[in-house]
Amino acid sequence: MIDVTKRRIHKVSVFNMETARVSQVQNIAHLKAKEIKTLTKAGKIMSVETVQQLLKMTRLLHTNLANSLEKASLSTKNEKVLMLLDYLSLHEKELSRVLALSEQDAQSAAIHTWCIEYFDKHAIALDNIDYSNMTFAEIMRSIVTIHNKIIELYRYLALRAESVVANELLNNLLTLEQHEAMRIVRDAQELEDL
Repeated sequence: MIDVTKRRIHKVSVFNMETARVSQVQNIAHLKAKEIKTLTKAGKIMSVETVQQLLKMTRLLHTNLANSLEKASLSTKNEKVLMLLDYLSLHEKELSRVLALSEQDAQSAAIHTWCIEYFDKHAIALDNIDYSNMTFAEIMRSIVTIHNKIIELYRYLALRAESVVANELLNNLLTLEQHEAMRIVRDAQELEDL
């Protein structure tokens, strides 16, 4: 009985701390479709129901983003933008690789956790963004927005995960995305100062 009460108190305190964040995420979600579906490279629609599919979706998102950035780097003439696009493309490829390794290393119980009900409130899709015609600041704003959506999704799922192993995996993914987003911003600022 005490454990149940502690969990309820914890959930209430987490809810109070995260109310503003959840509200922001819900506002984003209302702009998107009810079900989370993201386009794969082949243009097929992918539904997400488990943590394993979530990992696959975010890996594909990073891979597609890397490909879009790499394609844009071939047609830009601005030297700083070219260096930024090359850096971001390599970074997104590396993130995709790390997510693939995370999926391989994750415990079966964690990756087979169902999370479909969470996706009614979160939508992430990589629109066809033409980075070749963007300024340095516009590119960074777009990249940070995409990473923030992934961060909010992981945060939302981690707060609601019922199994300890799924919670641990989602918190690790959340930490990874947060640190990589901060690293991208820091490195881009250094690059812009050149």
